[in-house]
Amino acid sequence: MKHPFFPAIIGAVISFVIFTFDYFQFSLIEKFLMFASFVIMPLIILLINNKDQTKFQKKIYSFITVLHFPAALLSLASLMSNKTWETGNSAISGSLSLAWLLFTFLLALYGLLLILEKKEKIEEIAIGAELIYFFIGGIWYTLYQFQLTFLLVDPTVSALSSVHFHFSSAIVPIFIANSAWHCSLQSRSVIVWSNSKTRGLLQNKHEVAWLFSKLSLPLQEIYIYRKKLTGVEAIGQTK
Repeated sequence: MKHPFFPAIIGAVISFVIFTFDYFQFSLIEKFLMFASFVIMPLIILLINNKDQTKFQKKIYSFITVLHFPAALLSLASLMSNKTWETGNSAISGSLSLAWLLFTFLLALYGLLLILEKKEKIEEIAIGAELIYFFIGGIWYTLYQFQLTFLLVDPTVSALSSVHFHFSSAIVPIFIANSAWHCSLQSRSVIVWSNSKTRGLLQNKHEVAWLFSKLSLPLQEIYIYRKKLTGVEAIGQTK
């Protein structure tokens, strides 16, 4: 079975070659764009994998996993056609970059569905926003490869904007999501312990399961955190 980090490892090797050898003749901005495509993106794909996906989300996710590496290779070919092979034709490099634009559009679509499905959870909204940011970065990248001036923005600035949306604007929501998830989990666990100790609401395993279902958290997960936070054995046992 293929290791889940295998695409990121292969991408890291490709990125190392790009950063090390002068054959590609890429600028530092373009090298970081390739790093985002080959290394960061596979890790993001692992992050958004969720067992609670709807059927439509599962279809989009399967397309995302299948199309990522071909789209990243075409993105690399797009830069090489302009810088390494010096074709001098922005139409070729721009056309090759459309594969990455399509891929980031699928990410944005998945992120939008995630926001609509989990709109009550700030951590899911943050991840959904992150995926939409990638699409904005894909738009800027395509504009750069076509050498188009958009809103009086120079193509070089378009490349900088693409790096911005592939890195800071996409990675920051990850930390927001993880922080919100842990804070939410801990606060809910404290509420459960407070109720069970002072008000006697949790009398048996069935009442525990009912309350935990209202908190939208797995039973075993709550038990672990309750034990960690309070040092007291949880009420009931999971099977």
